[in-house]
Amino acid sequence: MAAREGQSKTQWDRPPLFPSTPQVDAARIGVIGHSLGGHNGLFTAVGDRALNAFLGGPTRDWSAIALAETRRGEQAAAGRRQALLARHSTWKGVPYRLGGDDHAGLDCSAFTQLTYRELFGIAIPRDTSAQRAAGHVLPPAQALPGDLLFFNTGRYDHHVGIYMGGKQFLHVSTRAGVMISSLAEDYWARRFVSVVRIGRP
Repeated sequence: MAAREGQSKTQWDRPPLFPSTPQVDAARIGVIGHSLGGHNGLFTAVGDRALNAFLGGPTRDWSAIALAETRRGEQAAAGRRQALLARHSTWKGVPYRLGGDDHAGLDCSAFTQLTYRELFGIAIPRDTSAQRAAGHVLPPAQALPGDLLFFNTGRYDHHVGIYMGGKQFLHVSTRAGVMISSLAEDYWARRFVSVVRIGRP
């Protein structure tokens, strides 16, 4: 058990990787084989010169571009976390009800579907398995507020919640209804399956 707990902690505690954007992806492709500044995606002067020479266009400071993208991403993530905290305050304690989809009671996938539609303006499927298939899987260290988290809670049972950052996620518990839980809890750490991003909420 200790090994599993340690493994779970490691996958969530790695330094976050620099989020992918078309602009930064193009930059990375351009400097393959050249020096990069590190795992956060900042470029060295050598990388800047190599990329600008390769593109043959105006000279750009790719490190500054990468840093600006990082700051925009951080601001967006903070905004999504605040929106999810507000969502929790209006839904806290609403009971679990299989097949439900309102304040009288609802299940986990109904809650994620409603939240995506009402907070992010994104339509996602109603079923947990379909929600998982609707996006792309990411390493846990790349999870951002708004990403979906999936768990195996039984032989045939699957559970979904919405990541809030800081190892917290918003979901509907069969025991306590709508609540915030932590991935540091042994129960969830052992049952965690994947992070899925649908679009860029």
